[in-house]
Amino acid sequence: AVGVGARTATPCCWIVRHRGVAGTPTHSVITHPLYCNTQQPRCAPTPRMFHRYSSLFPPAFATVPLSTRSFATTHYYTPPTPAHNNHRGTFNNNNNNTKYQEDNNVFVSQHFQLDTSEVRDFLMRKDVEARDTPSHSIVKNCPECHAIKNNTDQYKLYVAKDTGAFLCHRCGTKGSWYSFKRMFGSSDRAIYAAPPTPPKEKKLPDQSVVAHYPDQLYEKFPNVLRYLTGKNTELKQRHLSVDVLRKYKVGATTASFMGESGQWEQQECITFPWIDVDSKGGNTKETTVRVKLRSVQVKNNQKIEPAGGTWGLFGWHTVPPDAKEIILTEGEFDAMAVYQETGRPAVSLPNGANSLPVELLPRLEKFETIYLWMDDDEVGQAGAAKFAKKLGFKRCWIIHTKDGDSAGPKDANEALVAGKDFEGLISRATRPHHSQLLTFNDLRAELVRNIHDHSKTASGVSYAPTMPIFNDILKGHRRGELTVFTGSTGVGKTSFLTQLSLDLAKKGVSTLWGSFEMKNQSILRKMVTQFCGKSLIRFEAKGKEGELQKILEDFSALPIYWMKFFGSTDVDQVLEPFLIHSDPPHTHTHVPDASI
Repeated sequence: AVGVGARTATPCCWIVRHRGVAGTPTHSVITHPLYCNTQQPRCAPTPRMFHRYSSLFPPAFATVPLSTRSFATTHYYTPPTPAHNNHRGTFNNNNNNTKYQEDNNVFVSQHFQLDTSEVRDFLMRKDVEARDTPSHSIVKNCPECHAIKNNTDQYKLYVAKDTGAFLCHRCGTKGSWYSFKRMFGSSDRAIYAAPPTPPKEKKLPDQSVVAHYPDQLYEKFPNVLRYLTGKNTELKQRHLSVDVLRKYKVGATTASFMGESGQWEQQECITFPWIDVDSKGGNTKETTVRVKLRSVQVKNNQKIEPAGGTWGLFGWHTVPPDAKEIILTEGEFDAMAVYQETGRPAVSLPNGANSLPVELLPRLEKFETIYLWMDDDEVGQAGAAKFAKKLGFKRCWIIHTKDGDSAGPKDANEALVAGKDFEGLISRATRPHHSQLLTFNDLRAELVRNIHDHSKTASGVSYAPTMPIFNDILKGHRRGELTVFTGSTGVGKTSFLTQLSLDLAKKGVSTLWGSFEMKNQSILRKMVTQFCGKSLIRFEAKGKEGELQKILEDFSALPIYWMKFFGSTDVDQVLEPFLIHSDPPHTHTHVPDASI
């Protein structure tokens, strides 16, 4: 049971009711330096108790020898001081690895930072009354406080603008930015947070099988090896050395993909393993958690096995345990190119410019400097800016492969082929800018590209070959545009949008479905039918289960997501995924709504 001193304006003490040695009811005061700087017996205990705050006790509380005397006796305990400067609320969560974590389900990076306007924007969306100081927003009424009797008890909830960490000086409630948003009714599941404990055990690939992939590259797949190590630019070969391929344990195998004829066919694939390292007890154990397969014949034919497995980083096993800096690249070839030219630790994101799953954030905590080497195009640079927010602006640098030349290489592997100076590119890396501010250099390359090739830059991701006429009219799918489809019932709006989503998803465009009339299962059935080009009724026959599972597995690799909302839904709940979840891991660039 926890209470506060009756004569204090802030909850500078914990007051605990317990039983003494003689079994008589006893109260003790435990002063926390966060709230009470003086640590003097000025906070007389009272019988008033607030049972709801029992979670505030640290584990070390169990070691405190409480008094056996009655009300007049106090005992002062000094727990570890969190990263607060004083009890007036000038606090942050970027010091000494402190994590504002009032529950066990949220991990917040010590490097996490917000845009300066984000706290205020959230409060305005939620219609929460607050005052502003240069460093904090001060909320009028704390949802966790008991009933307020006078105006002097208002404006006690401080929220740091840079981190979102909060503290109420009236009831003592404190926590992370995500906890603050949930406290005000947000459904945010902490895009920049991840569980501090390992997730439930997920399926691993057969280690004996994946262990042979590297050997197979040299023994059975000469065409794949030639593609990786060759230096023929016309054939788009990758210029990678055998030593680098062996270090990253790149291999080869075959996998089944649907061909242009609509039939399944075996294709030669490069294998990129995600390997986790366990160094407990002085012994190093490497485990392949998943493998990405990429077809050599068709670039977009990719899959990650096993389906539904855990996330990993390609090349993580090559990073020295004592490394203080790391380079994150958009693709596997880029990571190997960086290591080949610089010897610096380099790893690849699991699934391109929109993929930095929250489960991977804890392993990146130890790095003091992170270079983000994404593709030097609109999508890649947008991803880099969002990753910098995820990882902490102050430790991130963004590398620009084109280096001001609009005709320059787009990514690190192209820079390797072009013979660029990698160390020079790294030395000219720039800090992430504020999300709402741009410099001329940010716009310069795009301006030059627009001047030289206006017709190409005016177009987006093509809808062809499925919808060539539609593509001619809209010039493809362009980011930042809203298109409204209207028509009477039954004319095919949903069928049109499901096909559109499939075409874009196959080209790597993430799609989010919001359907408030048709259930997701109905939409999904239609999409799978269009995906395989066959009626799903035929799979009801015995002996067809294997073929159906293979189709579903391939479909699961597409970047398509669905909202859970159905029927009448509060507008704030609908807007939340766009206002809050507009950052990775699910950055949705195409959002159809089957209800409009």
